[in-house]
Amino acid sequence: VLYSGQGLNDDMWHSLRFSRRATSLKFQVDDEPVVR
Repeated sequence: VLYSGQGLNDDMWHSLRFSRRATSLKFQVDDEPVVR
């Protein structure tokens, strides 16, 4: 389960980015800092 520090249910489009290398996963919403 991933939680965001801001509301995503605000009737606006958001950008989600996922990247995986071996066992490392990175997740980013809009231009917020990357979560590892």
